[in-house]
Amino acid sequence: MMPKTTQTPPFRYLITLDPLGLLYGSAGRFLSPENLVGRSGTHFPPSSTTLAGLFAAYYYDPIPDHAKHKDEFQQSQLAGPFWGWSDRPQDFCVPTPMNCLVKMGSAPNGAGGKDNEQDDEQEEDTQNNGIQTGYVSDRLQYHLDATSDHSAINGIHWRNLDNQPPEDKFARGTWVKISDWQRLSTTSKGELNHRETTVTTYTHPWQNIPHLHPYLKADERRVDTDRERGSLFLENGVQMHPDTCLVYLSNLPVASGWYRFGGEGHMVDLQCHDLNELNPEWRSLLTAPLGKTFALITPAIWGSNRLSYREPRSLKKGDPERHELPQVDQDLTLQWKTQAVLTERPTPSRYRLGHRKDKDGKTIHEAHQPSLLSRGRYAVPPGTVYVTTNAMKCWQEWPENWFPKEGLSLKRWGSGLALPLSAVMVSDGVVDVEKEAVVVA
Repeated sequence: MMPKTTQTPPFRYLITLDPLGLLYGSAGRFLSPENLVGRSGTHFPPSSTTLAGLFAAYYYDPIPDHAKHKDEFQQSQLAGPFWGWSDRPQDFCVPTPMNCLVKMGSAPNGAGGKDNEQDDEQEEDTQNNGIQTGYVSDRLQYHLDATSDHSAINGIHWRNLDNQPPEDKFARGTWVKISDWQRLSTTSKGELNHRETTVTTYTHPWQNIPHLHPYLKADERRVDTDRERGSLFLENGVQMHPDTCLVYLSNLPVASGWYRFGGEGHMVDLQCHDLNELNPEWRSLLTAPLGKTFALITPAIWGSNRLSYREPRSLKKGDPERHELPQVDQDLTLQWKTQAVLTERPTPSRYRLGHRKDKDGKTIHEAHQPSLLSRGRYAVPPGTVYVTTNAMKCWQEWPENWFPKEGLSLKRWGSGLALPLSAVMVSDGVVDVEKEAVVVA
């Protein structure tokens, strides 16, 4: 039985962030002086929780204009990160679904899915400035083989458009424009190689630039030369392509201007755009029913406070007997009837929220003290493709009890935002309700 849905506020604004120099590229972990070349703590682009901190600082600033929105902030809804071109951020890029097999370089036979000369000039500019382009050369479809006459090929249900397991090597971690999302549902290689339907993909528009950064004094912007371990530390700086910007979705506005964002005092030029400027066809994707096949465009965190899962699970709190179970969280029941999941290894997820308090509940947070660090979890990466037995509603109508809650529901920060993806499931016989999870190595 489907839990009671909770309609979340619709997205109304497009938030773009244009870095004024470098941005901070680390999260949660710091490098030691003995490991100056390590990048284990690299994390970019900043998650929507980072933007939530900017919104909180803005709406809780004691300015009369903010007072009318202070109550609305409790219902704030954010999602991201994405990126787009600064001159037309409405056509922003989202992670490519993992069932799309991407080849780097120019598509054969002049294909490329370009709409005008501006796209040709843009592609040439991106290649000259570090953003490589590619194209979707093939697609994987999930075959529901259940009878002996339609048995899976070597036990493999995910096959390409030629009904064969893919054998070539393909690019990973690419991005696709939101305007090209509908083209991802082509069902033949002829359509994929046609100029009007071929989908162009992009690599990410940023590069890591580690550099030494001085420690500053706590009460003034001067280098702290009295530190016993020295006054320099290695910062994982990130430089974005000069013609691109970070993009997030929001249901609340924020004044355009310069803001500190992402740590270490880095500045960004924030612009708030009305989502009505977005093409109606693209905007309708955010509220369209997902059906039985869909793909994530933001990281998704499911599970309990102790274990993370690949899909939502019902949490049974307050039952003292659950802690006596031989296996942790074995009483958690699945919320989705999942046929298959096409995904990669999960990514660590953590954020800071709230101030330190004493045993009496009084705030003891100091001015330069960081906020409390949340519980560490693992997130299903964006681009993951789900095949479910039952048709799913749009993401805004998903129940909040599907999402973990630590102070706030993680749905508030766009966890698991998904878009419909058709022509993924192929039925050759009786529907197989057994779950299959495929992790791309």
